Amino acid sequence: MGFWNKVKRGLSKENINKVESGIEYTNAVIGKVDEMSDKAMVIRDRLGQVVAPSKDVMGDYIEVQRNNQSHKENMAKILSSHHEKMYQIDKKYEQQNKSLDKSFDVIDKGLESNNIALVAEGLKSSTHIAVSNPFDKELEALERAIDDPDEIIEL
Repeated sequence: MGFWNKVKRGLSKENINKVESGIEYTNAVIGKVDEMSDKAMVIRDRLGQVVAPSKDVMGDYIEVQRNNQSHKENMAKILSSHHEKMYQIDKKYEQQNKSLDKSFDVIDKGLESNNIALVAEGLKSSTHIAVSNPFDKELEALERAIDDPDEIIEL
């Protein structure tokens, strides 16, 4: 004989009905709790499906920001290198212009003094400067680097 049957013996019919009604109500509440728990699990799973991609999106955003920063740093390095090279080019041509000016001064002195040898020397010097490339050394180094299969050339 079960526990409930033993308890029922000492209760009135009315109390038995109340207890059985309470048990039914409790079972119904437990059923609803189970149902709500199942729905909560479904919601949790769906949220997980939404949150997981948003974590991926956030990770992608952070990676894009890092790449942007890296890109900015690389662009700053390139710009700095460009300015440095432009400065070097300006200096080389400035030196070439000074040399040409000196050659023209020699030509002017030769013309003023009717010294043909001085004029010829100034013309020879200015012609040599005009046809020479101030970057001959750099071009030779580049040609050697191109010919060397082990050389890495940075642009």
